[in-house]
Amino acid sequence: MTRAKADRAVKALADAGHPELADTLAALLAAVAAAAAEHPDVAAAIVSALDVRPGSTTTAGSRSRRKAPEFDPYVVFIDEREDGLRNRLASLSVEQLKDIVAAHQMDRDKLAMKWKTPSRLIERIVETVLTRETHGDGFR
Repeated sequence: MTRAKADRAVKALADAGHPELADTLAALLAAVAAAAAEHPDVAAAIVSALDVRPGSTTTAGSRSRRKAPEFDPYVVFIDEREDGLRNRLASLSVEQLKDIVAAHQMDRDKLAMKWKTPSRLIERIVETVLTRETHGDGFR
């Protein structure tokens, strides 16, 4: 849901005579968005719970869609650290690695989805997970 859609939903509730519910919904959405922005594991859990596939190849007019990833790399990283994540990723095919890249929006430069080498995709995934998991550590 985009910010504009969320704002319209809140406004519609207020206009329908439910200003308290509109305020509560606005506060809830803001809190969830802030938590997801600060903690990638929270964002991944929300995406999983809502069955949303960010970065999927589905677009208007597109018929293809990437499969759901085999596992959540953030959960594996939390449980098994970097070595465990690398071991799990090494067992996947190039397409399965691309599913992870797409699902977790790890193709920031729009190059990774063109790669055919598992090692490059694994490095991208590990690098992104490490960066996102340690982001903000200086403030903890």
